[in-house]
Amino acid sequence: MFSSLGVWPLLGLLASGAEGRTRDELSAAFALPVDEAGQTVRALLDKIGRTTEIKAALGLWFAPLSEPHQSWLDAFPEEVVQTLTGDLRADQDRLDAWARKKTGGRIDEMPCEIDKNVVLVLASAIALETVWPEPFREERGVVESGPWAGSPLALLRRETSGDHVRVADAGCGPVTLTRVDGLKDFDVYLMIGDEDAQPADVLATGLAAVGGMQEAVPVETVPVDEWTDERPPPGATVTRILAPAPQVRLTCLPFDIRVKHDLLAEAETFGLETASAPKRARFPGISALQTFVSAAGQNTMAQFTAQGFAAAAVTVMMAATTSMPVPRPTTRTDVSYTWPYGFAAVMRRSGLILAAGWVAQPGRESNGSTGLRGLRGREV
Repeated sequence: MFSSLGVWPLLGLLASGAEGRTRDELSAAFALPVDEAGQTVRALLDKIGRTTEIKAALGLWFAPLSEPHQSWLDAFPEEVVQTLTGDLRADQDRLDAWARKKTGGRIDEMPCEIDKNVVLVLASAIALETVWPEPFREERGVVESGPWAGSPLALLRRETSGDHVRVADAGCGPVTLTRVDGLKDFDVYLMIGDEDAQPADVLATGLAAVGGMQEAVPVETVPVDEWTDERPPPGATVTRILAPAPQVRLTCLPFDIRVKHDLLAEAETFGLETASAPKRARFPGISALQTFVSAAGQNTMAQFTAQGFAAAAVTVMMAATTSMPVPRPTTRTDVSYTWPYGFAAVMRRSGLILAAGWVAQPGRESNGSTGLRGLRGREV
């Protein structure tokens, strides 16, 4: 289980504050203009926010001494920007609580732990849940082929429409696709190849067929009514029967998957190779500090049951510095209004004074005329 949607926004936002090779690698992974990354990410979040079954959130926490540039912070919605306290346990608890809240409790904690050198935490959360308009039947049974043959299994079965089933081939072997309709905002596709097919080939073909990538990866599809009993596609059998109309029956297994990924183990894939190198990473657009991506991970879960489907992912990237800035000598000025003072309400654009007054006594003034007498004959 993996969510590219969880990683993608973070790569764009990091790239917008990077330069040189760091920026080039992150930009290639983001695959859209990084100068507009903030607008692109916010537009995506707004679009998801208009759905009822899909939730997405962005989070940013930074150490006060890191002083991130305001121009970079402007890419984030104001409500997502928070500060780290420096108390590692308390900060980790806050991050884990955010992960639980934004995924509806489906993911308990962040995939990475904060340490004393972390000056910035960038995170995303995605949660989706739907119910099947037509639930599956739950049964116990035995399958006849494949590595699970002969073992009693929990099975989900129901009839489906022939329009929901097809076979696709992008040159790596046939893949059988079935669409399971969700209630409102999204559907779930099931994909299966031959028994000896490589998972990467099955997913590449299936995702290209259902995700609008046919132009990049040509995919030929064959509808179910053209399948034959001599050479059925993977996972299928075709039996000739006497019936008023064709019948299509779907059998699958329920699943509950929970996976933790270390994205830096595949740093090149995510454009993080230079970004995660302490001496080579360059993020001058984020902060004046020399920072690098010290940790990047994703926690995911997915459940497929007789009643519906749910999935969630929390992705985090932490930026650290090798030398935390120390407080420098400076000044603090206190200004106190603790004896009689005046006030005025002024319209911002025109400068029009809307109201003005004088605080002559602490607390509530009981007789306004007393203050006015003190203003008579004076130029105000």
